[in-house]
Amino acid sequence: DKVVQEIHIDGVPLHIVDTAGLRDTDDTVESIGIARTWKEIERADVILHLQDATQPADELDAQIVARLPERTPLLTVFNKVDLLDRPFAATPGQLGISAREGAGLDELRARLLGLAGWNPGAESPWLARERHLHALQDAAGHLAAATEHAAQDDRVLDLFAEELRLAHDSLTSITGQFTSDDL
Repeated sequence: DKVVQEIHIDGVPLHIVDTAGLRDTDDTVESIGIARTWKEIERADVILHLQDATQPADELDAQIVARLPERTPLLTVFNKVDLLDRPFAATPGQLGISAREGAGLDELRARLLGLAGWNPGAESPWLARERHLHALQDAAGHLAAATEHAAQDDRVLDLFAEELRLAHDSLTSITGQFTSDDL
């Protein structure tokens, strides 16, 4: 399963999807979850690969990184650096943090903003990726169709409702889940 949360860093909304771990398994249900995780990874704008700094990298970590989409920015985050005997030596594309002590979290926030394309000196805080623009165009098309159905009074209310649902789904692909009350 996945946990979906929208967070805000310096007023910039980020849609976070925390997925299940990736590994080889013969369990059918777990395999479905892992397949869904890979689909989420394919859709991601940025990938955070979380690893335990106290454990050596293994073959599975190398296989995961090799399978990640090359077009998507990757940040490997090593947690538990507070438990190491020596200072953590990060290489480019890596970051060491301690979730327990809060070390490195400001740098993680800054890196996330940078990967999202946030520029504090830019005139507009609007960050749009091509898929966001397509989702907005899809939503506008569904709303236009809903307007046409609404003009036909109550004869096609089911089609009107379906167009609203499809517009809702398009917007949700950008903003995250929201309820029909929000709509």
